Amino acid sequence: MKSKHLLVLLAVLAAVIVGVGCSSVTQTPQVKITSVSPLGFGLSLDDTNKVFSLTITMTNYNKVDAVINRGRYIFRGYRDSSGITVPTNVYIPADNFYSCFIPGNSDTTTLKISFYGSYLIYMPVTGSSRSWTIYLSGEDAYGYGKTFADSCRVSF
Repeated sequence: MKSKHLLVLLAVLAAVIVGVGCSSVTQTPQVKITSVSPLGFGLSLDDTNKVFSLTITMTNYNKVDAVINRGRYIFRGYRDSSGITVPTNVYIPADNFYSCFIPGNSDTTTLKISFYGSYLIYMPVTGSSRSWTIYLSGEDAYGYGKTFADSCRVSF
């Protein structure tokens, strides 16, 4: 009788250990941006209503299903203020929410971002050293909260 209770107790303990252990050994996704196309844009004042597209290709290195769920854009440039060149950071827009699934069994996944030229033309910047940095972040697709992030930069 004692051995039956001991056997049941050991079975329950083993099930708990396996359940907790499986969630703790789930890997964090290793998703990296491997290419951006195009690397830059040429803009004029006539491009305010023109739609530009940016294609970001990502590689999933450890084959863990992942989801990109947030993106942040930072525009950087230089503004002439009283004859002095001052660096400026322009955040437009603050946060964007995506739902881009990155399957673990695929080599690459692409995310296409479209935007109007007015985002870039009417920024308070002039000069040749302007760039747009895109920060993408996400988590594993299993709900374990394992996060990843990467960024890329485009010139204009």
